[in-house]
Amino acid sequence: MTALAGPHGMVFARRVGLPIAWREFAILAAVFVIQIPLVLNSDLGWLLTVCEKMLAGGRLGIDAIELNPPLSVLMYMPAAYLGSVLPVPAHVFVVAMVLVLAWCSTRLTLAALHPILADDTARRCATQVILTALALVPGATFAQREHVAVLGLVPLVAFAASFAMGDTQTRALSLRILVGLCAGFAMCIKPHFALPAALSLLWAAYRQRSIKLLFDITCWVAGAMVVGYYVAALIAYPAYFSVYPRWAALTYLPVRKPLSFLLFGPDVLCALAGLLWMLHITCGRERTRWGDGAPWLLAALGGFLSYVIQGKGFGYMRLPAATFALLGPLLTPAFLTGRLPPADQRKVLLAGLALVIWLVPSPNSFIVLQEPIRAAAPAHPRILMVSDNVGLGEPLVRKLNGEWASAAGSQLLSGGAEMQLERGGLSATDHQLAEEIITMERTRLREDLKRRRPDVLLIDSKRFGWPFDWNAWARADPAIAHELDNNYRFLTRRKGVAIWVRQGRVGASRS
Repeated sequence: MTALAGPHGMVFARRVGLPIAWREFAILAAVFVIQIPLVLNSDLGWLLTVCEKMLAGGRLGIDAIELNPPLSVLMYMPAAYLGSVLPVPAHVFVVAMVLVLAWCSTRLTLAALHPILADDTARRCATQVILTALALVPGATFAQREHVAVLGLVPLVAFAASFAMGDTQTRALSLRILVGLCAGFAMCIKPHFALPAALSLLWAAYRQRSIKLLFDITCWVAGAMVVGYYVAALIAYPAYFSVYPRWAALTYLPVRKPLSFLLFGPDVLCALAGLLWMLHITCGRERTRWGDGAPWLLAALGGFLSYVIQGKGFGYMRLPAATFALLGPLLTPAFLTGRLPPADQRKVLLAGLALVIWLVPSPNSFIVLQEPIRAAAPAHPRILMVSDNVGLGEPLVRKLNGEWASAAGSQLLSGGAEMQLERGGLSATDHQLAEEIITMERTRLREDLKRRRPDVLLIDSKRFGWPFDWNAWARADPAIAHELDNNYRFLTRRKGVAIWVRQGRVGASRS
């Protein structure tokens, strides 16, 4: 709690002789230790697998298939490379890399806020608040694409907040270019992240009745980086603009949570209540200063709109909204300068927990499959699955120190295509595309079974959370049915997943 305990907590830290640089190091070291056993999740695990396939000579989109834009994969390539040449797992380098980015983002944010930080006390408090929000608060969403995007966007929102509070002087050119590069990188990860940036900048321009900030070199650099990235991606990976959008539009994008859940779910209302309580405590005594936190709150609104637009309801997609909402009250003058009584500071932090809880994802229950697989499969097993859920195979395959025996992470496209065919109402073109997708993924499964000869086959019993017979789906291809009947035996069923092992490949697996 010292890291977010405000000026009073820093007084204690000074008494024990802990300078600010060491407090930053303590936060980063604590997060490193916490995240090493936790950071691996289904998305990160799969993206690292794609990187490793590319490092082994595979081609993105052919030997390693990922529907998200290329940067989603390439941003983890340095960690995957280090993991391939050094005797340290790649996810350890991911943690280290993201912590370095969090520290750099904190430094840039402080530089952007420097003119409006009243004194050394405010600057020290802001340092701890920002670093804790960027490194510790993400928790189980640590190192996700949304986390990296937040690290890039926070300096820009700080820039807008400083401008909105009256600091309209031209900053150092190097600072403005760096802030623009960071924001541009964030928007390259997902175009949705333009919303937090745009709303915060527009508010700053409105409050100062000046469009100077909108045409600053910061915005030009960010825009140029986004345009340059998409031009390069179009040249290097044209399928991401011609083929994949059609697949996703038909099979993935229509699978959404109800709008009522996204807007009024219990976790959303809990987070909103926590935010309003924080604002009431930090700004309630200075009603005229509520606008100081507006750029952060509008960035949070942009993050929330991004979450709603994507429509999946995943915990990691809430991170931008939660982080900006948390920073809004905590970076107000009342909190940073110590004008709040200690009791009110504790209330602010308690209310902030509601925002943090909003980020907590559902645990990956498929890790329990490790035990029967270790007992029945050989060491370093080749694993394949039949499911729309990439979380069934990742990070399980990494926990088993195994190998993923396919170019794709799941049969997600087939799951969506089957659902669309069941709903009906498709045009002739879309109906044909859905059938082509199903045929394509069955063909890939058949080839994977014959050529890659996986040791373990996992067959799910749900599709997008609802009962579905993936076993029957696979056996609709006679060659797959023949392969299963002659070369695999059923082992057991855990968490609704049937585990099949290759006959003649039985032995104790080693980590």
